[in-house]
Amino acid sequence: MARRLEKKGEPRRRRRLMSRLLSGRRNRRLNKRPSRMTPTAKSGVEGGQPSEAKARGDERRRARAELRRRRLHERVTGVAKAVGRGALITVKLLAMLALLGVAGLGGYHGYQRMQRSTYFDVDKVTISGTRHSLPSELQERIAGVKGRSIFDLELDAVAQALQRHPWVKRAKVLRQLPRTLRVEIVEHRVQAAILLGHFYLVSREGQVFKRAELAEAEGLPLITGVERKELVTRPKRAGERIKVALGALSAYQRRVRPPLSEVHIGAGDEVTFFLRKSGTALRFGTRLSERRLAQLDAIWAALGADSGRARALYFDHEVRGDQVVVRMAGGPGI
Repeated sequence: MARRLEKKGEPRRRRRLMSRLLSGRRNRRLNKRPSRMTPTAKSGVEGGQPSEAKARGDERRRARAELRRRRLHERVTGVAKAVGRGALITVKLLAMLALLGVAGLGGYHGYQRMQRSTYFDVDKVTISGTRHSLPSELQERIAGVKGRSIFDLELDAVAQALQRHPWVKRAKVLRQLPRTLRVEIVEHRVQAAILLGHFYLVSREGQVFKRAELAEAEGLPLITGVERKELVTRPKRAGERIKVALGALSAYQRRVRPPLSEVHIGAGDEVTFFLRKSGTALRFGTRLSERRLAQLDAIWAALGADSGRARALYFDHEVRGDQVVVRMAGGPGI
């Protein structure tokens, strides 16, 4: 029985012995296997020095780390600067707004004090540019400005009050601190008088602006042929006819010629002049021109002393055409 057990246990012991034997041989072979490292690398490892490749890798890693650090520093610095600039601008804006607010408040209170003060009350009005309108008359029209604050006055309203005077064409009103109002007047320039039931004055622009006194109309050429009714009912057409008369008068007066007493304008804008001294009629019709006026000068020079006997000169004769017909006193026309 014991032998059987021994026989049964022998294979197990053999396997154990064989396993130990084989493992011992394997370890001996591993210990005898030559090293694959080069002598240089082996000596480096044994001496504790890093290899050249490892050194280059470490250097690259350090360079990348330094680059990341610099970029991070630049970003942080840029953000800080931007925040700083924004804060500085905000502070400046707030300071400016505060100053403006203080200045506005001070200006408002200053203006209120000036309004209540009598230091700026108008006590003097100076008027310049008058020839026909009397300064005293103009002063009366704006007498209400005196004693009022110079800042309360509506200058346009003051100018309009002055322009209602018939002689005043345009008025300009200026403040002259602290208490003076300065007025500059531009008056109408008279070109002629016109008969519209009464005598009226006509400006160079053709505006009928004032009923004339006898002294004012004396010596002025008189425009006739335009009726008062036409001026009221057809002011545009009447104004055109008045301008035709003024244009003819201006053309006649460009050179020294015998003075005129009247300029008659016909229904079809025909022009006839009447000389002041002799009453001679110069009938141009619608043919008034520089050439016709030159003919007048030549004829008047040719008549000489007999020019006073001329009763009419016809520059618009329908039959004679360009010829001028002269009608003398006590005789036929020539």
